[in-house]
Amino acid sequence: MKNNIVLFALSLFITLFATSCSEDESSLASYTSLNMLDENHGKTLLGEMGVYINGSMNFRSDNWQIVDLGTSVSLPSGQIPNLDNLSNEISVLPNHRYVSCKSENVLTFPSHKNAYEIGCKYYQFVVSSFLEKETSKVGAVVEYTSSLSDEKELPQKDTNIGDLFGLDDQLSFDALGAEEYCFFGKSEDFSISLSKGHLNVALRKSPNELYGPYGKYIIYLRKGNVYTKVTFNVNL
Repeated sequence: MKNNIVLFALSLFITLFATSCSEDESSLASYTSLNMLDENHGKTLLGEMGVYINGSMNFRSDNWQIVDLGTSVSLPSGQIPNLDNLSNEISVLPNHRYVSCKSENVLTFPSHKNAYEIGCKYYQFVVSSFLEKETSKVGAVVEYTSSLSDEKELPQKDTNIGDLFGLDDQLSFDALGAEEYCFFGKSEDFSISLSKGHLNVALRKSPNELYGPYGKYIIYLRKGNVYTKVTFNVNL
């Protein structure tokens, strides 16, 4: 009986240990380790970004922008940090965490705050150490992962909020947690406001197929560090 209890306890310990190891390996598997040689020693590219380390020991990319989060902890998947200090070139520093966003999906709002489009891929990476040859730095060991930006308190991207047909027609839309909007159409054609999560759009001019307003329009809505876009139509 005593032997059976010991065997059972040993079996339980092995099971728990195996489960724990499995979970640890699973969490580590989401990050990929990469030896990044600088542009003078091979120019290793990071992921799909085209990010590389230049001769000044800086991360550099022409089409992606990078923000240095310092020695912060890992971000939850889908969460975008403050993007106000984005740059195409930034210093490589051990133990620092970085986030990189594709430039074409970054939008600067009227408040001058940068935001990233929901549903777009971004990269999170951390520098483990420098790579050295003799007494010179030739690159860095980087661990990276990719995620899709997300925000549950914004409308689904490309939601159509309705149609306008004539002067003083109005649309009212529940924009959930949106804090700010951006519109690139002619301000004299529309009256647009966002208050307490409610978006209101009204026509100031009668629709005109030749001179406008007419057709499909986009409004960008920001919450925190991410944004979505909704559309509306002006019909004759």
